[in-house]
Amino acid sequence: GVAASGGSVVAFVDSDFLLCKHAVSVRGAVSVSGSAVVLVRSDFSSAEDYAVAFYSTVSLVGGSMLLAKGNVHDGALREMLYAAGAVTAVGSSLSFVRNRALLPRMVSVSLSLAAGAHVRVACNGAGGVVLSTAEEYAAAGFVDAGSIDIAGCDACDRDTHCYAPGTASASMKSGVCVCACGSGGYGEACVPVGPSALSPVAATASRVFF
Repeated sequence: GVAASGGSVVAFVDSDFLLCKHAVSVRGAVSVSGSAVVLVRSDFSSAEDYAVAFYSTVSLVGGSMLLAKGNVHDGALREMLYAAGAVTAVGSSLSFVRNRALLPRMVSVSLSLAAGAHVRVACNGAGGVVLSTAEEYAAAGFVDAGSIDIAGCDACDRDTHCYAPGTASASMKSGVCVCACGSGGYGEACVPVGPSALSPVAATASRVFF
């Protein structure tokens, strides 16, 4: 499993996965508290199964964020993201921005949103369609799509595109939503930890960059 707390980061950024059964597979429970799980601009090519698979529960609490942004999955058999157990969020958010999936169904998850939790989506594509309505997102696997905050491709806000606690502002530049980091924010998503802060030993702990 994965346990991230106290401003930790688990991130896959600019990763290329080719001919993998599962590019990212987590067998145990995922527990995230005051931290971020980030998948940005990863290319999941010719995957035999799900691109990202969680085979137990996923829990996000205390201002945590799961951010999937700019990823591409061309698998023809399974969804981009799968969770076998419930994905619960309390005072936290899940954000899906500008992802592209070959199949019409992008995710297979069961969401449980408690106080202060949000699911935000913007400019995702599934099955050749740019999703823009609650009905389209429901068809793509986003359960209870009526409670999801849907933004268009020209929208830019820090809650959707960035890790909000580390972001001072967000603005559109040359057609790209750019996060301007505040104190304690690093990288393009303004996550709590920069890659230079991580030693090789940390790759086995709760702060991981790939």
